[in-house]
Amino acid sequence: MNKFFLYLKTEEFRKNLIIAVTSILAFLLAIFFILRVYTRHGESLPVPSLKGMTVEKAVALLESQG
Repeated sequence: MNKFFLYLKTEEFRKNLIIAVTSILAFLLAIFFILRVYTRHGESLPVPSLKGMTVEKAVALLESQG
């Protein structure tokens, strides 16, 4: 057990820990910004009410609105 704590104090361990934490933070930050662009966060589209329409009318309405 003592060897374990001695290893935690080594320069090699600190270097690897810093690299791991930095990599994880960079990955999470990249995902945060990529998801904002990919999901178009904050933008919306109006959706027409299709209640009571037949399937044909609903499809025609949706196709006409793009």
